[in-house]
Amino acid sequence: MSRRPQPDEPTDRVTTLTRLLDALLEQGIPHAADLIASTDGRALIDAIRPPRIGAGTVHDRAIATHRVVIASVAALGAPDAPMLEALFDLQPAARPRHRRLALTLTERREQAGAVVNRAAETVRKGYEPKLLNRLALEIHRRTMAGVDTTRGSEDYPRLHLPPPPADLYRPTRPPRPSRPAKPATGPAA
Repeated sequence: MSRRPQPDEPTDRVTTLTRLLDALLEQGIPHAADLIASTDGRALIDAIRPPRIGAGTVHDRAIATHRVVIASVAALGAPDAPMLEALFDLQPAARPRHRRLALTLTERREQAGAVVNRAAETVRKGYEPKLLNRLALEIHRRTMAGVDTTRGSEDYPRLHLPPPPADLYRPTRPPRPSRPAKPATGPAA
């Protein structure tokens, strides 16, 4: 990030999300429990799923926040999505069996750099700030529009429209001609 806001300076939601995501890069967030384990993770949970009546426990909100992050990363598409997945270690099960331990930030930057054929230091300086800002904007858009996961949200019900009138449906192929009934061939009763 180029400049940190001063304590008396108001910040918008996207700037706050970008700052929190930047702080979470150090540890990565392969699981919702990793959000609960850090102060910045709890702040991200509160920013995306504020505590209120009916919002559930901090664990429920952490799971929902993690889903929002994963859905937002996926929505960005290539090459941003694979780079962010590597930076935040969002797919730890995809690692080889002998390397299931948490990766360091440098190793994750190297994986992100491999996506665009760049060095880890180039990812840190040139790509990370832009990627984090895009992710923060996508998270903001999803939570404001009510599509904060791939399936929507219980806080923002989906609009259920009635089906179109039946006369708008057209058959895809002509109907089959009916077959004549077969004569009965059996013992006469």
